[in-house]
Amino acid sequence: MYKNLSLDELQKIDTKFFSYLSQLLKTQRYTTIKDFLGSFKSYEKEYIFFKDSNPFFRVEKSDGYFIFRSDAEWIQLKIEETNLTRLHQLLRAYENGKGDFSINGNVISILENKFKKWDLREVAWKPFIVYDIETLGNPSDLSSLQFEMGYFIDSSEWYDGTIKYRFVGADRLKKFVDFLLEYNGWIVGFNNISFDNRVINYVVGYGQEQLDIINKKSLDLFLFVWKLTWRRLGLDKIASALVGIKKTLSSGLEGEKLILQYKKTGDEKLLQKVKNYCKNDVKMTLGILLYLLEFGKISLDGKDYNFSEEDIIRVATEEANPSNKSTKELKLNTLF
Repeated sequence: MYKNLSLDELQKIDTKFFSYLSQLLKTQRYTTIKDFLGSFKSYEKEYIFFKDSNPFFRVEKSDGYFIFRSDAEWIQLKIEETNLTRLHQLLRAYENGKGDFSINGNVISILENKFKKWDLREVAWKPFIVYDIETLGNPSDLSSLQFEMGYFIDSSEWYDGTIKYRFVGADRLKKFVDFLLEYNGWIVGFNNISFDNRVINYVVGYGQEQLDIINKKSLDLFLFVWKLTWRRLGLDKIASALVGIKKTLSSGLEGEKLILQYKKTGDEKLLQKVKNYCKNDVKMTLGILLYLLEFGKISLDGKDYNFSEEDIIRVATEEANPSNKSTKELKLNTLF
């Protein structure tokens, strides 16, 4: 999955895209973008360049435009042939330390700064909660799982320019679920409609009526990406590609082992690792949501996907709202 960014957007973020492209030209012994692209064979669709045996940069030629993909940062630039001169000028300005490069930080810092300044706080005029939980037990039997902890952020709360991640212990889970039932906004998670929402509902002893209330106002980002691209992608893959954040543990299974070790030894450091893992999952999910709201576009497997907030709501809620279900050909502004 690639961040599908424009030239203007690339000038505003802290990226090595221009540096990598410059290195590529020098390695291939070309002085201009046009000479470099002019060397491509007409029958070749994509050129892949490697560094240390790993894909480093890709260039794809199509009718009327070129696509530059940096695998190191998962950035894609799609540019028309008529705009190559501007790309060349920007590249030269970058190499000479000149030009209008108003760097505001990396993608996640830009998004979080906007959030701290009270931007990107609503989806279709409603605030949202982003949450994640950690459990013990067999995930194939959700009703038997034991709730260990959770974290959440509430976009309607103000914390003096900070992002507050609030902890939910087992003793406060019912209060949290009641809060979700009454919340007048969206409940955002990653696979929350099928997993997190069900688990917390079962644990506190509620039934289908309460689960339906929570699910109907839930935005499931796993579901959104799956229905958008028809690829089942994990939280780690999506967040690392879009906002550069990775999980702090290898998996939830490692988290379970740490919890069990903590219960045997009482070592608070083990528990803190799980807390950090859970909180980081919320940070990843929030980062994905903010990215989708800010940019409204991603690229995967050579296809570009553009979408609106209304598309996010419709697709991310459709499993919980059968009346919203669409056919496999989603009515999105999708370029194939």
